[in-house]
Amino acid sequence: MAYGLQYYAWLTFNRSIRYIAMTAIKSITGIILSLILLLVAIPAASQEAQNRDEAGVSQESSATGGEVENKWYFHVLADEKYRLRISQNPDEQDHDLSLYFDFGAIDPSNRFGADLSLGLWWDINGNPDSGNSSFASSSDADPPLWFEVYKLSLDYHSEDVLRLARVGRQVTLIGKDAAFDGVTLEISPIAPQLDFFFMGGRTVHFFEIDSDIFEDWMAGVGMSLKPHQDVRLEIDYRFNMEDTTLAVSGGKMPRSEEIKDHSLGIAAWYRYDEWFRLKAFMRTLNDVISEAGGAAGASSQEFEFGVDADVKAQTTTLKEVGESEDPFFAIKGESLPYLNVNLDLWKSFTVPAGIYGIHVGYQGRQLTSGEQSAFNRNSGRAYVLFSAADIAVKGPFITAVFERWADGPAVDDDGLWSFGGSAGYDVKQVRCEVGSNYQLYKYDYYLDADERAHVRTVFADLKVRALEWLAVKARYEYELFDRDVHTVTLGLTQIY
Repeated sequence: MAYGLQYYAWLTFNRSIRYIAMTAIKSITGIILSLILLLVAIPAASQEAQNRDEAGVSQESSATGGEVENKWYFHVLADEKYRLRISQNPDEQDHDLSLYFDFGAIDPSNRFGADLSLGLWWDINGNPDSGNSSFASSSDADPPLWFEVYKLSLDYHSEDVLRLARVGRQVTLIGKDAAFDGVTLEISPIAPQLDFFFMGGRTVHFFEIDSDIFEDWMAGVGMSLKPHQDVRLEIDYRFNMEDTTLAVSGGKMPRSEEIKDHSLGIAAWYRYDEWFRLKAFMRTLNDVISEAGGAAGASSQEFEFGVDADVKAQTTTLKEVGESEDPFFAIKGESLPYLNVNLDLWKSFTVPAGIYGIHVGYQGRQLTSGEQSAFNRNSGRAYVLFSAADIAVKGPFITAVFERWADGPAVDDDGLWSFGGSAGYDVKQVRCEVGSNYQLYKYDYYLDADERAHVRTVFADLKVRALEWLAVKARYEYELFDRDVHTVTLGLTQIY
């Protein structure tokens, strides 16, 4: 994909038009949100009035063992954060405020629902020219206020043939995660164990640098089969039509070209009793296999022992992809083909004086094509981790980890040793922790489109549940790499 930064002059010329369009979109979003709240509030108020008018009848039904009156169900989560970052060489400061808000409602019949998730960022000190700042953030904007709606949808649920109808901004229910503005249908016309999915709309790539404000088209179909309670199979097909801006010589305006991609996905899950889990998946992109892998895990609660392993191969270069594969985030750049392997074995010991454990494992990543670049690195990590919790009394805990790192999957004599650990106290009302860790490469996908190498982090973390619905959080980090960075984060979380 040719990104908008390559055509800065042309995008600057169109900034006013794009700003007006974004303002219009967000105004429409506000109108839709208002309608959702009205759809929720009006029936709820009507139901409450009816409850008051028929209080005697309701009380009588309860007293005689009749049906309990249905109610509306709501959930609300709000998370506010202030972040201060200070660095030397270069000497910079960065002040950011952020808000994450999540709301959901289900009507008394459990058939209709509404979902809303949004994020708001404010770069207080103003940093529109993020390319010249070591504190460049994915939410930097001009003006320095960034607003995104992650989900905004209305649902219809039933136990009939039409299991689900969803309209609005949402995340795919089958296949590779993606956010889009559109419609999803889930139907079960044959048997409860067999579901069919249909979806389509405009994709949404948050933080994407793209010259097309309305994103791209997406349509898909899928099938989910559960022949047994411990077995699930999924097959899905997806079509994407992408508008890509192409450079044109001779000072002419860039032109657009439609790129059409076809993708087929297959996944299977198997579970035996409560101790064994297995997953395998594969995905194609046009006429090649783009991703394949699997995961397995076995554990015994009785013997307090377990093993987890997974492997994933990306066999072709993908475009704007975050390694976390979260549908709400995209790293700016390409993802080169790679092989990723993880293995973890653990054993716990529960005794009257506490819970003690040990983890032994390996994590490796190897590019299979292309040269290393930002967000495309080779690495290997072998580790032994010791932990202890509720030492003598409820609350105290401690961890210690010994690691062997390498700039490739082979952990050999050219690697380096590191040590990390933490200690703290964790009960229902308070959790505090101090510690240190080392990372060969460090990424903050949800905050900064930045890669840091050979990072030693010293941290202190505190969380206090001030009320049943209110938590107060504070965190300090001191990062040592090619420069020293101090980060202070203060936050509030409310759950209703």
